[in-house]
Amino acid sequence: MSRTGRVRHGGELTITGKLSHRAPASPQRCDLAPPRACTQNSWMGIEGNSSPFVRNLARKSQRAMRSARLGLEDGDPDGAISRAYFAMFNIARAALLCAGVPEEGLPSDHKELIAAFRQYAVQSGQIDRDLAGALNKTEDLRLQADYAGTVIDPRFAADAVRRAETFVKTIERTFALHAAAKPTDADA
Repeated sequence: MSRTGRVRHGGELTITGKLSHRAPASPQRCDLAPPRACTQNSWMGIEGNSSPFVRNLARKSQRAMRSARLGLEDGDPDGAISRAYFAMFNIARAALLCAGVPEEGLPSDHKELIAAFRQYAVQSGQIDRDLAGALNKTEDLRLQADYAGTVIDPRFAADAVRRAETFVKTIERTFALHAAAKPTDADA
């Protein structure tokens, strides 16, 4: 399978071969511009705050993190893992948009998004390989929590939530998304 998405700054994200949630055996091409603060000024050339879609993804990520923590407190390890993963998933989508991937070029499923994020994050040097791998690890645990007939050990859930918190905070800081998660007057 081959998927190519054009990005704003003339680069091209190309993912070739079978996409999976595992790291590719060999590096793949990723010519995205380096990340910078995700504002419409830098992202779309318009003065003002970050795009509504990016802001919504950042807020969804924050809400999912709150839900994950509440799930742990409430004794729901399966729900906590699921919400922790979606916090990571949404902030990764926001980061790809900030990196120049157009909305219509965002990967269409979880495995493609994980592969694109890991490829970009690690190859650009912006994100540590282990931290980028946390998205994949948490997705594996989410699949178990959501679809297997067993209950996940609460200690694994607590680890997943801590991993997600580190991931989300790091991505927010790296891509200047922490401000994007706050509502603006235009969102009211």
